[in-house]
Amino acid sequence: MKNLHKILSVVLCVVMVLSMSLTTVMAADNDIMFDLKSLGIVGGFGFEDHLDSNITRGEFAQIVVNMMNHKEIAITMETASYFNDVADSPYKGAINLLYKEEIISGTGNGTFDPDRNVRYTEACKMFVKALGYHVIVSDQSLNSYTFLAGTIGVTENVDSSKEFITVRDMLIMVNNCLDIGRMIPMYYNDNIAPSYIIDEDDTFRNGFERPTPDGTIKMEGIVTADTASYLYTERTLKDTQLEISGQVFGFNGVAPLGFVGKHVYFYVLVNDEGGYGDVVSITATNKNTVVALNGEDMVAYSNMGMKYYISETKTTEIDTNLSTKWLYNGVPGSYCLDTVDFNGNVQITAIDNNEDEIFDVVSVYEYTDAIVDRVDAASKTVVYKAGYYYKNEKNMCFDEEEEDIKVTYFDAEGKTTSFDTIQSDDVLSIAKSKNGKVVRVVISKNNGTALAEAKDGDYVTLGTTEYKVLGIDAASIKLGRNYDYKVNFANRLVYVDEVVVESDYAYTYRLSGATGFNTPKLQLIIPAKVSTKTIQGEYNEETNTETSSTNLYIQNEAFLVYNLANKVTLEYWAEDENGETYLAREKVSANADNLAKMMEQPVTFEVDENNSIIKLSQIKASSVGGRLTYNSTEKIFGKTSVVKPFGLSDNTYAVCVPTNDASEDDILNYIQELLNNVVTPVDAYDVDDETHMAGMLVIKTEMISGTAGSLESSRNFFGMVTKAQKVYNAEDDTESIKITMLTKGNEKSFSEQTFVVSPLIANYESFENISKGDLIKYALDGFDRMNAFDILQTFESYFDGSNGYVNDDYTVCGTVTDIEYDAISNAKLRWADVVTLTNIDGTYTYELYHNSSMATQVFILNSADRSTELGTVADIRYGDRILVYAYSGDSYALVIYR
Repeated sequence: MKNLHKILSVVLCVVMVLSMSLTTVMAADNDIMFDLKSLGIVGGFGFEDHLDSNITRGEFAQIVVNMMNHKEIAITMETASYFNDVADSPYKGAINLLYKEEIISGTGNGTFDPDRNVRYTEACKMFVKALGYHVIVSDQSLNSYTFLAGTIGVTENVDSSKEFITVRDMLIMVNNCLDIGRMIPMYYNDNIAPSYIIDEDDTFRNGFERPTPDGTIKMEGIVTADTASYLYTERTLKDTQLEISGQVFGFNGVAPLGFVGKHVYFYVLVNDEGGYGDVVSITATNKNTVVALNGEDMVAYSNMGMKYYISETKTTEIDTNLSTKWLYNGVPGSYCLDTVDFNGNVQITAIDNNEDEIFDVVSVYEYTDAIVDRVDAASKTVVYKAGYYYKNEKNMCFDEEEEDIKVTYFDAEGKTTSFDTIQSDDVLSIAKSKNGKVVRVVISKNNGTALAEAKDGDYVTLGTTEYKVLGIDAASIKLGRNYDYKVNFANRLVYVDEVVVESDYAYTYRLSGATGFNTPKLQLIIPAKVSTKTIQGEYNEETNTETSSTNLYIQNEAFLVYNLANKVTLEYWAEDENGETYLAREKVSANADNLAKMMEQPVTFEVDENNSIIKLSQIKASSVGGRLTYNSTEKIFGKTSVVKPFGLSDNTYAVCVPTNDASEDDILNYIQELLNNVVTPVDAYDVDDETHMAGMLVIKTEMISGTAGSLESSRNFFGMVTKAQKVYNAEDDTESIKITMLTKGNEKSFSEQTFVVSPLIANYESFENISKGDLIKYALDGFDRMNAFDILQTFESYFDGSNGYVNDDYTVCGTVTDIEYDAISNAKLRWADVVTLTNIDGTYTYELYHNSSMATQVFILNSADRSTELGTVADIRYGDRILVYAYSGDSYALVIYR
């Protein structure tokens, strides 16, 4: 288990480094497209939205000429007549030039057929000839050219299974050819046969790397400084600047972080005088070897190298030398590992940027974790919880003007953010330079409540997840207790606090683990005090007043799991032979049969010194079974002849109970709004006979999709399909269907999960219509099998400009025209991000709620290769094409289509 944790930790480090480094880097296809357009190779063809389309022979001829930088020569060939079917082709000059240079040939009978699509083998032949390698082809067959193209790197990362190449294939092949050294004659005259060599510096790309007026130039170098750290200089940079190979370059906007020490390609605007302007694109090259480690991975170190774990039984070494640059918390200095506490939150990144197996840069970030108590936005000061200080500081000021410091902020995924995102109870991982001038803050919002299930040394299992503790005495965590916990960005447990239930009430939701001789665990919904909120309405011009309405909000405080003692005392209401109720009491063994009478009941409970439940007492009902109207003016329910009316006080508790299967903890933390004059089933318990005030309310309602085998309710699961397949089981000669998706996981997070389709599903065979990239809505049965699904949008039908309606389900596609973050939803009084999009039919606005049980699931779909990834609302940008799935005005799934 520890070894697995160590491997996962290394993977996390690598992901952190890559995500920070690639914050502003384009997707691969778009980056290549930008590259080739900036060089004037593919501009004007309109390829951007047709990457999967085929390319014609005429277009391809022009692309090859552009790649060779022979456009001007091709213009002089427009009057030539080598083929009888190219006179009207816009590419006739390029076709004639390539024929004269013996790079292409016709299709017979004096024709070239410029409108026919290019075959994969034909493309290979033309590229090989353009590079000059045709002189070493064994024979003139297309297969020989194709084999040689693969050998020299022309077809790397290209799908060779198709007969005709696509625009995407062409872009990749041209990009490969630009960096292949051409084969040229070493000497040549009438008396001596030519001798050929490969000149690695004589590439087509080098032919373009000259400044041109009002254009761009592609450059490369090593990033030697950014606004937060530096290698060779101590100059102060703005957040719009990077220093590359000692020269400062500006960006039109905030410059990306995470490139220091890395070899990069970047594009720079060139003005009329040939001077450099802003950088318009930057990306790390494949010349970087990056190794990311944490403190646990270190075995030994010295100023000439580091030895670290690959696994618990195998190690490797990183070599350094006297020229290696060392950075500690973003600032350069001398060798620094001898001061690092490797048992803490340490991230080490070593970079070899010239492929000599000597690491040029070793960057060490040593974080101290602190828990936010409160934030003073005006002074940009954070106050920490008692016992969780940053190096004995109870607060820290991040005001750069006052303290003359430079602060950079990141979220747990490595994306840049700002001070404004820090909130109470966040975990701040802070790395501060020795002089205090450079500060790096990583903000983590990973927290929850779970039962302590197991311990192994410094590892603690909360719920079903194992964490390594950091700065916490693992011995102080007691098994069987519920803890509020917080985890930093490196997935270390940095805060635990035992949950103390203040309420006298609870609701027995279900038993788990009650099989065989196992003692079951009791799952309780802990009620919260009821609350009212006044909602401001529309302004009434006639009365010169603003209308308002006070609504009642009922929510659950927590969902807790408790162990049961071997013997449990039960107190419950029973009837005698005369029909009179009395309080029965018995002490029973903790098993499912004995506890059945106490399930799905409001109770009070007591625990022993081990925090195991020893007593459950059923609360007597007062007003049960009525459909009551809430009167906000008098704060009462009832005034009907059906049930006795009762009122509410500030000490009234309430619980929301799902009438269907709640498979997520979030659903149990549901918030129920009771509107004025709306008839709602409400059960009241423990009503004071003198004041008629209820001690506890129970509201039962359907909270997620319910009916098995159908999708007909307001809450369902959503996923982005990555694979759908039939799987044969040889043991019982059966075949099953599995669908793999990016979807919401059991731990309130997103993950890729595989579900077996229930054989009882009505549309079992229709899974064949599901393909990679499809957005689906689905339901699960009690065995976590998919027992219903509906394709909301197929990959092929995304963003066709029309709206789709399916019963009450509403999907709309459009372009983002506005985003308002951290707004308050007037409809539900919740925090929400508001997204506005437009299409040919109109403008639509959606509220994306922050509440975890209602949060919109965000997916990112790449149109080029159907790759999918999980996203957040922060990934939405103005101009994005998105699809929103909504029900009754609430959005539940959103797809960013790129």
